[in-house]
Amino acid sequence: FDQLMDSYGDELSCPPVELDSVAQKELKVGKRIDKEGLILSVPNGGEPIISLRSSLIDTIRNEASSSDDFSIVCPSPSSNLFMGAYVRGYVARKDERFGSFVRFLNGLTGLIPKLKKGLDESLYETILCKVTALDITSSPPKILLKKVSESDISKKKRKIESRNKGSVSQRQIQVGDLIGDVKVTDINFARAKVQLIDKAFFGANIRARIHVTMAEP
Repeated sequence: FDQLMDSYGDELSCPPVELDSVAQKELKVGKRIDKEGLILSVPNGGEPIISLRSSLIDTIRNEASSSDDFSIVCPSPSSNLFMGAYVRGYVARKDERFGSFVRFLNGLTGLIPKLKKGLDESLYETILCKVTALDITSSPPKILLKKVSESDISKKKRKIESRNKGSVSQRQIQVGDLIGDVKVTDINFARAKVQLIDKAFFGANIRARIHVTMAEP
């Protein structure tokens, strides 16, 4: 009964016995549920797990029409995740030792660490996060998360748009283009941030990200 809504309000007890009373209010024998559903996963030999969470359903619906760095996705183990990606899931479990575990499609799970206030999240709450660390050498990948809000994303998007105002439009840069010289502005184990300095971009202020991995080819 943890997939009936996006939020269950006050903190649930452990175990969450309140879910039974919530289900009794929402579900009746013979009642028609006139809502869209999302198949979260299909366990081996089991019945599909279906979610009625409207935020997750809207996220899946909007994924096809948005493909920039600020797109919000509900990933699965086969998704091409990257550092900085925005993802929406739900708090499936809280562990006093580690933090809150956030579940996505097909069992993919990430962690909001205890040191990053992961234990402040409410059990079964639908949540928007940013990927802060990613290890794709393991299967499934290990994902560390940070809770964010849609207003946080909008502010960052406006800041970047303001910084790039008057520069070369990103739409002028196509897949397969040779971008020439770049200046590395920041680097870590997962990616390098660069600024395009080739003469073709003279007067522009365009930054890009180069993703790297230590995974076996």
